[in-house]
Amino acid sequence: MALFDVLMPVKNGEAFLSQALASVQAQTERDWRLVVLDHGSTDRTAEIVARAAAQDPRIELHPFPHAPGLAGLLNEGLGLVEAPYLLRMDADDECLPERMALTHAAFERDADVVLVGGQSIMIDAQGREIGVMKHPTDKEELARCALFRNVFAHPTISLRSQAVADRGIRYGQSMFRSTDPQADIQVPNLAEDYLLFGEIALQRQGVNLPQNVLRYRFHSGSVSRQKYWDQLQMSGRISRHLGGLLSRWAGQAAFDPVPFCSHGQALIDVQGRRDYAQDYARMVHTLARAGVAWTGEAAERELRWRRTFVDRHPLGLASRALRFGLGGRADPWEMRTAMNALKQQIRGRARLQMEPVPT
Repeated sequence: MALFDVLMPVKNGEAFLSQALASVQAQTERDWRLVVLDHGSTDRTAEIVARAAAQDPRIELHPFPHAPGLAGLLNEGLGLVEAPYLLRMDADDECLPERMALTHAAFERDADVVLVGGQSIMIDAQGREIGVMKHPTDKEELARCALFRNVFAHPTISLRSQAVADRGIRYGQSMFRSTDPQADIQVPNLAEDYLLFGEIALQRQGVNLPQNVLRYRFHSGSVSRQKYWDQLQMSGRISRHLGGLLSRWAGQAAFDPVPFCSHGQALIDVQGRRDYAQDYARMVHTLARAGVAWTGEAAERELRWRRTFVDRHPLGLASRALRFGLGGRADPWEMRTAMNALKQQIRGRARLQMEPVPT
């Protein structure tokens, strides 16, 4: 049995697959098995993997051409995991050499941690560095931010396999589905990672390493670019699901976090409304009773930031964002979200809308 089982889903990934495989082989931690999950490729994917496997028996090809979506494909992979740790990897990204070693050390430091992610260097199709992707590292901050956006980069994460087995964790389904009748959400694709990571983060069992662990490739074939709006819509549904969990855990009335979310650094309107003051008040009331992550100065800061979006009137939105930024409290993600929100209102950019929560 290896220390890490690496799950790499792929469909027609010949363009970058060789680099991805080589980056796993270059890990300083040598005790791993790479499980390539082929989703019905018609290009040279199978040939590339077979050639690598002939030279390195730690690499395996498992075809699942009829798996239902990415969530279904990954769930087939979960059934193959034998190692203590499950590591996710995409077929167009590149692991940095210390990724497994750093991840293993993080699990060893804290027995309560179920999920470990990390930071990323963004690269283009030619492998040129074009930026960095930064995520919070602290358990408490991750628990707060996860309500409003995905705070883990899927290709950077690793899971403790025993927790996956014990909790019946599956992509696209709530891990609370058997104990909470209202946790019946289904996410077959687009944001299946956010559902899983958000639920773990709410329980304060996820961390992000401060180090870069991945070269994260952005290119024209990326799903997030092709289906951006559908992904935001699904992410909004998941935020409502997470808010529902928090409300029920706290024994409080439900609230709608969607008007205050920053998925994709964009805002979501609810039924075309502009004023969300009452929604904000309900949210603050519930979150004040939702556990240790929502107490103290850092929690107050998060809620002050979310108050920026209490209405969609451009002058008020700009004023609140400016005051928050001038106070030295805004990070780059937050300021880009504020700028995008103003563009949505002032320039008439497309605005995503969702229906209100059914009563």
